[in-house]
Amino acid sequence: MSTSSGGLPVHGTVRSPALVRWAGFAAAVGGALWAVKGTAILLTGDQPEYIFEVAPLLFAIGLAGLHALLERHGGKSARVGGALALTALALAASSAAYYLATTDDEGFPLSATIPLTALSIFAALVLLGIAVRRADALPGRWRSLPLAIGAGAVPMLMVGGILEGLSERLLEIPLVVLGLAWIALGYAIWTHVPDVPGETAPTRA
Repeated sequence: MSTSSGGLPVHGTVRSPALVRWAGFAAAVGGALWAVKGTAILLTGDQPEYIFEVAPLLFAIGLAGLHALLERHGGKSARVGGALALTALALAASSAAYYLATTDDEGFPLSATIPLTALSIFAALVLLGIAVRRADALPGRWRSLPLAIGAGAVPMLMVGGILEGLSERLLEIPLVVLGLAWIALGYAIWTHVPDVPGETAPTRA
């Protein structure tokens, strides 16, 4: 069985492929919610309830699945990225639980947990993206996607800041693009999980 330059078997297995696939599904759903939120704001100026607080939790679940896909390969960047993914998961779960219990989206603790969640998510994307490229954990063009999302987030938000100067709603354009990118990443994770022996892979288009 051949191996990649990063040491990950090109046709290897992961211990819990079904869980990794559902993590990819969570990332795609989070991206869809993010795109819906941005589109709604662009069209109406109003933000739908719950999405802003819940979507990051789905992103963090997707990152945990991406880390599991590496199956202990990818070196230090995978280990640190995995730790950041778990940190994001804990922070996002806390934020979502607090908001759902109180419907209070202003002030502490959300003023602290939401920025820390975002920072953890995008730092994890960069580090896991590096590990995915090294280990060829995703095939072809997909292997660069996690790193591209993580590294591109800050420039895209800077563009959003410029657009916001023209109209506050235009800030959402880069966020919609990020949502679509998360959908693509979730699809990549869902469709490219190596199977355990004897397990039938889902039908792929």
